Amino acid sequence: MCEWRSKADIWYECPHERMVGSRLCIFHEHDKPVDAFLEAMRSLLLKAPSATPKNPLDLRGFVFPRDVRCEQLGVHPECIQLPRDLTNTVLDEAVFLQDVNLDGGQFSRDWGLRDVEVRGDTHLAMRGTGTLSLGGSQFHGDVRAPGLRLSLGGSLEMEDSRISGSVDLSEARIAGLSLARGQVEGDLRIVEGEISGVLNMYRLQVGGCTYLQRLTARGEVFLLGAILGRRLDLRGAHLAGRPITLECDAGGLTLGRRRPTTSFPWVQDGMGICIDDLSGARRFWSFASRTFARQGMPERADASHYLYRVYTSREKRKGENLGYPDDWSVARKSVLRFLARIRAWIAWLVECLLLRWPTAYGGSYLRIIATWAVLVVGFGVAYFLLTRDCPNAVLDLTSSGLKWKFSLGRALYFSLTTFTTLGFGDFQPAPGIGSVLVAVEAALGAIVMALTVLVIGRKFMR
Repeated sequence: MCEWRSKADIWYECPHERMVGSRLCIFHEHDKPVDAFLEAMRSLLLKAPSATPKNPLDLRGFVFPRDVRCEQLGVHPECIQLPRDLTNTVLDEAVFLQDVNLDGGQFSRDWGLRDVEVRGDTHLAMRGTGTLSLGGSQFHGDVRAPGLRLSLGGSLEMEDSRISGSVDLSEARIAGLSLARGQVEGDLRIVEGEISGVLNMYRLQVGGCTYLQRLTARGEVFLLGAILGRRLDLRGAHLAGRPITLECDAGGLTLGRRRPTTSFPWVQDGMGICIDDLSGARRFWSFASRTFARQGMPERADASHYLYRVYTSREKRKGENLGYPDDWSVARKSVLRFLARIRAWIAWLVECLLLRWPTAYGGSYLRIIATWAVLVVGFGVAYFLLTRDCPNAVLDLTSSGLKWKFSLGRALYFSLTTFTTLGFGDFQPAPGIGSVLVAVEAALGAIVMALTVLVIGRKFMR
């Protein structure tokens, strides 16, 4: 009898006769002619007409020659009764699972190829309601799901798998995808895919690029501890679930041709990224800021940092949920919640006035220049209009001994000297509203100059 032993089932005994000059049968021997193998398989199938989903034909450890397809066995793929788990199977060159209907036979629920070794490419073109498990396997070629041929009501599980080639699951429609603790030496593509459940890429290692363009993930997304050796492409991706954990390490990040702005998180013309979860958006833009800085893109890093602060502020305003003792009255809890919300809004307003709107949190030259222009011109126009109707209502023009008429240009000059706290003394504010306006402009000028130093210093520190 055949002396092949399964590593997963030590009690397994192959019932087939061994080949001449070998300790193994034709199904477990690596070196054998393809025609002899096909003939033996057909004979085996004819001898097992009573195989059912509850009593499948046992193919554990069978070694298939190169490019052997189901059609070559002379039966329809649905008629081949495979076990739920082909444990420790070594496939010589390629495994073809095309056009297998997972809703037929025993494939109506779960199906597995766990802990197998595939020395060629793996083609997945399946439809069904069950879960396809390829966990713990080693693939020496590529794993592909061409076109819209992969559609599973369950999940595709590839935990702890080692793939020497690339993984292409573009346009796949599956309930969940798990690549946790896996390793992909080539590229990972899930372009225009749709995942209704969990996308788990925990501690995944990808040697090539990771393409998630126009991916729609409606469940949880985990990229915690993932190492993406090259670029992560998220153009047009929509992450609609929660929570979203994108704390990973990537060699680069691609979101579109232009840098992120306040409108960039929404997908436009296949660019940008849309994240519905506030906490997930905050984590993502923190990751984007670090990645862009590592890529040598300071403008995109600053824009991502700005969005990180924006989503942090939104999360604080929305998630202000303090725990109160159960013995407190409902009215007391409501009042405290109202006061906490007021404090959050006041903090948000102060943050917007001092950091967000004037400087984009220290990341924008244009905003600080615009802040200077708006304040200087605004106060200058106010001085001019108030002085034109009442010459000495805002500025004391008589004390300065000026013989010329006060104009808009001179109002802007006075506003600039006041804003920069120079105060040459050729103009003096009149008591009352004039002194108030000058004091307010001088205070704002001191704050804006400090912010200007902050922006310039942050730029030079890069």
